Amino acid sequence: PILRELTSFVNNPVYIFIFIYIVTLVGNLLVILVITMNRHLQSPMYLYIGTLAVIDLMNSTILIPELVAVLLNFSVILYGLCILQIYLEAAVTFLFALMACDRYIAVLYPLRYPSLVTNKTVWIAVLLLTTAPLFSLLPLGLIILSYVKIARAALKISSIDGKRKVFSTCATHLIVVGMFYLPLLILNVLPGSGVKLSTETSNILVIIAHAIPPMMNPFIYSFRNSEIKSSIFKMLSSKKQIS
Repeated sequence: PILRELTSFVNNPVYIFIFIYIVTLVGNLLVILVITMNRHLQSPMYLYIGTLAVIDLMNSTILIPELVAVLLNFSVILYGLCILQIYLEAAVTFLFALMACDRYIAVLYPLRYPSLVTNKTVWIAVLLLTTAPLFSLLPLGLIILSYVKIARAALKISSIDGKRKVFSTCATHLIVVGMFYLPLLILNVLPGSGVKLSTETSNILVIIAHAIPPMMNPFIYSFRNSEIKSSIFKMLSSKKQIS
């Protein structure tokens, strides 16, 4: 019976989307709560992560309930939410570009990083996300340019430890960016090269690009981070003591 129920769960996309949304909701809310409550985590890097969690939470709250409604055949298209989702997608690409520039400065100018990247400059950059839809092609270009320069700098480092440090600094951001852009690139590049994609395949690629990253970002960016993990443990343990 357990195997039969598990099979029915996997074969029903409604359950899968609900599961994705619950994980996304809990993970991103936890990241936002921990960063908000812990002053030690209110530094540039964590402000970027917190902003990403807010955008992912809003985006999933718009997208996934609408997907579930479509599957249950009682969907009502709200054009205001569609416009908001387009804005959020543009904002997250712009945020990825800001985070790539942050990694660029951290790798190439580590001594000047604390003076160049401050909480004030991060908040100004986050406020600029409101203009993100006006610069739709700029974020990807900035990301590519930043990592080309980072790769050139890494190749000039003679020590293996130095190259490993550069890789560890950039790996999480590259994984997150790849999860978002790779399905969209496949969706746009393959048909242009003569490969026909079925409607089902196209829909799956779109869903992977827009629904999976918000669920995975807290695990990739935050829950692997020792400071955030210790802050979550302290927060949960303090609540247990109070109760």
